Amino acid sequence: MSRILVIGKFYAPFNGGIERNTTALCERLSADHDVTAVVFNHEQGAVTEVRNGVRVRRVPARFRLGGQPLGLQMFGAFDISEFNLIHFHAPNPLASVALLAEMACRPGPPLVITHHMDMRPRGPLRWAAQAAYHRLLHAAETVVVSSEKNVAVARDLKPGLNYATIPFGVAARDYVISPSQRRAAAAWRKSLAGEAATVGFVGRHARYKGLDVLVTALAQTPGVHAFIAGDGPYGPPAEALARALGVRGRTHFLGEVSEADKLRLLAASDAFVLPSTEITEAFGITQLEAMAAGVPVIASDLPTGVTDVTVDGVSGLLCAPGDAASLADAIRRLVSDVALRRRLGLGAQERVRQMFDEEVVLARSVETLEAALYGYRRRARPRGSTGGRPLRPHELAEER
Repeated sequence: MSRILVIGKFYAPFNGGIERNTTALCERLSADHDVTAVVFNHEQGAVTEVRNGVRVRRVPARFRLGGQPLGLQMFGAFDISEFNLIHFHAPNPLASVALLAEMACRPGPPLVITHHMDMRPRGPLRWAAQAAYHRLLHAAETVVVSSEKNVAVARDLKPGLNYATIPFGVAARDYVISPSQRRAAAAWRKSLAGEAATVGFVGRHARYKGLDVLVTALAQTPGVHAFIAGDGPYGPPAEALARALGVRGRTHFLGEVSEADKLRLLAASDAFVLPSTEITEAFGITQLEAMAAGVPVIASDLPTGVTDVTVDGVSGLLCAPGDAASLADAIRRLVSDVALRRRLGLGAQERVRQMFDEEVVLARSVETLEAALYGYRRRARPRGSTGGRPLRPHELAEER
């Protein structure tokens, strides 16, 4: 059994796109390997626990900068010589430096990096963090990206690396909405919006998410209500903008929601909106959740993996990034055309089942990690040595 070190930002029960991917993959790997996840604690203090077969070591994050956790206890939180493989989830600037420090002090196992999105810090901090990350990228056996498009546009990636393209996924079965759930969602919707058309948004209220674009678009779509879930620094300014534009009564800011409440929001929405404005939005897992629930998506036409997920006229509609008038046009088109909503909703569900179901995506991820693990061992071991593991059948043949 191989020992795998996973370094991430946060971990379940923290609910974010990167964290859900990290958690699901760790749990799948733990079926055949000894997995340790080292992450920052989204609460206070340092904690080590075993969660669904994964050893999770949470180090304190004293504060956050640009959405990234910072805590000096990440230094010394792991010893890379104890592991056979390292899987690093980026962005995570401070952990990048901690891992580089470890690699400078002792020989380490092969490294696989999953690049989720570009870093958001600006100025000197970004330069320093990017320099450390580029050193890690060049040391990696494989760099996993969610879309080939992201390699071309990401500021943090470099050409010429060994890239593997694996999209993120969702467990489609978790987004099947029962008749009783639909009835409850309809009653909840009516209590907030009456008989009005509705759109939904779920996500961190960050700069690049485009909440101001959504609120401005609502001012151009009279009568339409928006259910807005999530939290973050750009939530209060969005609420202030809604008041200034006279649409506060049609914008329902719900805060952080549970998985059950998220499903209710999706069932109550005529369309799901992802109005992101920057290439920092590299994929948009919330699109997949909406699509799996049969809700058509209106997404920004970004040059990233966002448009691998939502295909215009197939699973949703695309609008110009940062253009409230374009978003308003797409909202009006969907909420006024029941047949179009139904066709795109069915197309969205089918696209998730075929391309983004979690079972398929996790299998590809495990295969990529194990290829780095076993391929590295075959290259590195002396003849007759396996680094402590039994020879596989094809290796026995090679030895003979």
